[in-house]
Amino acid sequence: MPEASKARTETTTVTTTEDEEGSERVMPPAAEPASPWVPILLGVYLLIVAVLSGRLLIDVWARNFALYRSLLGTESLTGSQVAVVTPLTYTVVGGVFGAVIVSFQGLHLHAAVRRNFQTSYGGSYLVGPWVAALIALAAYALVKGGLLVFSGGDTSNASSTSSNWAFLSLGILTGFSWLKVLQKLNSLADQFFAVGRPPQSGPPAGTSDTQ
Repeated sequence: MPEASKARTETTTVTTTEDEEGSERVMPPAAEPASPWVPILLGVYLLIVAVLSGRLLIDVWARNFALYRSLLGTESLTGSQVAVVTPLTYTVVGGVFGAVIVSFQGLHLHAAVRRNFQTSYGGSYLVGPWVAALIALAAYALVKGGLLVFSGGDTSNASSTSSNWAFLSLGILTGFSWLKVLQKLNSLADQFFAVGRPPQSGPPAGTSDTQ
């Protein structure tokens, strides 16, 4: 390649800027947009996750519990097991639904509207539903343990159907805004594990500064 052509090629990939002191600084080249097939494949993946999660929800709603029976190796679940598994499943599946909704919102924004979707975004779309499911599980434990108060009402005295819908709503909200939920968990952790200030130095108890 001739030197002139090589120089022209390099100027298209390397950008120099001047900082406040007037010295030049080489900026890294901008990341190239991802292939249009990447958002499509991620959308198909999210649809599959949503369908499988919905299948699990329907199975629990119909009181079949096929997945849990196979995991426990039993033909039927006891009443206490059903009482634990049902709201837990509603909450976790709701977390997956919320994450899928917000992921489709991100795909639409970056792939269709702004058209600046990059391949580096893909990891968050892949693990997002599963991270949201874990956070929803943590939120369920905190609500049942009394460390978080669910504004939908007291689910302990509500009917089974309304209570399950409340936990599904909790999961959806958790998955849709799981970053805010993490901030809330950090705040709770700071309060729960707060270390008291060391006692200030002063005269012993029962003594006076005056002589």
